[in-house]
Amino acid sequence: MNYFTSLLILLVFLANSCLYRKSSELDKALILAGNNRAELEKVLEYYLQNSADSLKYRAACFLIENMPYYHYFEGELLDNYLGIFEVLATSKKETVAVLDSFIMEHGHFSQNMLNFKSDIQEIKSEYLISNIECAFKAWREQPWGKNVSFNDFCEYILPYKIDNERPSAWRERMYENYNYLLDSFRNSPEATDPLFAAKIVLDSLSEGEKHFTTSLPRLPHIGADLCERWRTGSCRELSDLTVYVLRSLGIPCGIDFMPIHARGNDGHFWTFILDINRNTYTSDYLDMKIGILSSYETLHLTPKIYRNTFSLNRNMKKQLYELSSSVPHIFAYPRFKDVTFLYPSLNPVCSIHINDTLWNTTNKRSGIVYLCASQKEKWIPIAWAKFNKEQTRFDNIKSDIIFRIAGWENNELKFYTDPLKVEGSEGKIYLVKAGKKKNTICLLSKYEVHINEGFTKLMVGGVFEASNNISFNCPDTIAVITKCPVRLKNTLSISSEKKYRYMRYKGPAGSHCDVSEVMFFENKSDTTACTGKIIGTPNNYDFNNKNEYTNAFDGNPYTSFHYKNASNGWVGLDFGKSVSISKIVYIPRNRDNFIREGDLYELYYLDNDWISAGKKIACSDSLVYENIPTGALLYLKNHTRGNQERIFTYENGKQVWW
Repeated sequence: MNYFTSLLILLVFLANSCLYRKSSELDKALILAGNNRAELEKVLEYYLQNSADSLKYRAACFLIENMPYYHYFEGELLDNYLGIFEVLATSKKETVAVLDSFIMEHGHFSQNMLNFKSDIQEIKSEYLISNIECAFKAWREQPWGKNVSFNDFCEYILPYKIDNERPSAWRERMYENYNYLLDSFRNSPEATDPLFAAKIVLDSLSEGEKHFTTSLPRLPHIGADLCERWRTGSCRELSDLTVYVLRSLGIPCGIDFMPIHARGNDGHFWTFILDINRNTYTSDYLDMKIGILSSYETLHLTPKIYRNTFSLNRNMKKQLYELSSSVPHIFAYPRFKDVTFLYPSLNPVCSIHINDTLWNTTNKRSGIVYLCASQKEKWIPIAWAKFNKEQTRFDNIKSDIIFRIAGWENNELKFYTDPLKVEGSEGKIYLVKAGKKKNTICLLSKYEVHINEGFTKLMVGGVFEASNNISFNCPDTIAVITKCPVRLKNTLSISSEKKYRYMRYKGPAGSHCDVSEVMFFENKSDTTACTGKIIGTPNNYDFNNKNEYTNAFDGNPYTSFHYKNASNGWVGLDFGKSVSISKIVYIPRNRDNFIREGDLYELYYLDNDWISAGKKIACSDSLVYENIPTGALLYLKNHTRGNQERIFTYENGKQVWW
């Protein structure tokens, strides 16, 4: 090929490249690179040398254009705290105890004490080229690669990182570690579908130990090496590991997330995988079971679901900043898109319309308003819309949730409506507002234990059995738990006067016999429980006996028995003689969110702002408050201990959680 022919090919290629760059996003990124610009230009020049590399050039442009929106942190404090994952994975110690020891040794973790590093100013040409080459190798060599579009490749295979982790050379190593799993699969008819490949990989990835905890400090993403080595952390770390592995093999995947749980105070992350037809399949916590929308979230309430993208959502950013010069942090540089409509779980997807009768302010001008969901007593924006006094509309919103609408003024939320309860697929709206009438209410917990903890549900179907032989051959059933326990201490009255030497609680199938305390009383008026020799099904853990059956009789309602097997667990007493029992008191396994005797509580009701109804020290496992406005949104704070609290209403004599 002569010089002029080569020059002609290069000019045509450059013309095509300019078409790709017509948004000038690449030029903006190169300017922001500062002293690192030459490194990024090396990448572009490398792929301009050969016309066969046109897609790689476009891939390089895609990465560099979006690099300004990524960063990472460095510092001794971060290095020290990353050691927490090794300790948790190898020591079998409780997360809280490990965290306390790290705080004592290194001080509290804070990102403000770290060095901020911008990707666009730090990423070097050698690293970026290696990432592109490895990503293309996986995409082009795998049989399903031809069914993955270039756009999906860029978003869900190509990225060199997930979020704010330090860049590392993870692709080639993970490819070598996991690619062999697919050797016998590549010649099968299903090999054209990346979903089937993902199932095989996750089948292997799900084997072995994983250490789940939600009690870690708010660290940056920890990166591929630590995720794979220790398999420890929250849903975020386990989802990250899945994404690293699948992307190294050319399988299009990423992370969907909810900013906040509709009945809890935390968000959640899980992995999505695209099949040959771009249908969304999900996997949670390294689970090998992949199904269409089989995620934990399809069974739980959440107001909004987004999909992380590597690229900036420029349309959303443009729309927002055309209406306002300042937006909440979550929407400042949105690298996600709305996928709520893909998840028609227990609470349906709807559109809600806010008419002029719902606004409680007269000075709202045109601009943006935010739909906010509850996080403890605060509110966080989870969706936005252009304000229209007669008809403001929010689309793709989950219902059966209480929201509040606010503007963003002086870098804080300013509320424009009372709380709004949204119900059903039609998005019907009901005001939740403090009424003029007063009511007396009885409170049993500060947090929704049935949904957020789940232990109480596991007791339904549990039985109390009695026998005069320790083997419990043909035992008598003296009581059955038919309803989910609603308080810390739950009482069952026994009508039989028959005497027994042995009594036990046997958990229903699948419950692990979760129970915190069991107390047997001879007389209904007794305040002192019967004693005896504790009997039950032992766990015989080699390293940890914190959930042994003996906990059910230690007098501590915050320790518990959790049988190692899902079924056939039981715990009871050998009284040493035959006794007649007339009352049983039991305490479900719990996370200390029921009312705790001796703790100081404060109840608030919402009337534009949170108003205190007073502080009280609990004298039992319930609290009574008088003169509380009917219909108000309520919030109970424990000033003594704990951090999980949640908004609720009081309806028909019960706390209803939102």
